[in-house]
Amino acid sequence: MKHGEVWTHSVGLIDVRGQSNMKIKIRLVRFRPYRKGQGPTFSLALCEVPGQSERIGYTLRQHDRGKTAVIFDGRDFRPSPSHAWDSDETVAAIMGFLTLCLGDTDREYFDRYTAEQIAFRDAHAEILACEVYSRFEAKEGE
Repeated sequence: MKHGEVWTHSVGLIDVRGQSNMKIKIRLVRFRPYRKGQGPTFSLALCEVPGQSERIGYTLRQHDRGKTAVIFDGRDFRPSPSHAWDSDETVAAIMGFLTLCLGDTDREYFDRYTAEQIAFRDAHAEILACEVYSRFEAKEGE
């Protein structure tokens, strides 16, 4: 296990229709792109999607002064078949989409963003992308 990461287990309940909402958690990664006390921290949770063998779920949360907000929550990420679902490469790939900024892609990409997602994009996405890059993608000598 690497610093700042927690491996988790299955959690779930039976819903009112008798269906299981079991989420099998794959990986939880914590990001601290700011100095302590200078900005929020973030966590990315990856989980299996029941009934899906090609997609995984993800939840990006922002933690700031005792409050936690869900910024992105989806069940639609298709990881590369070349990488394990819990790999650093998969984390980097998901975070690459979640930390896109204006100028990284067409403006229309952000049309369905919520107010909270726009605020995150404008205030934190770029520095979080740098944290992800330095932690998972930067290679010595490149």
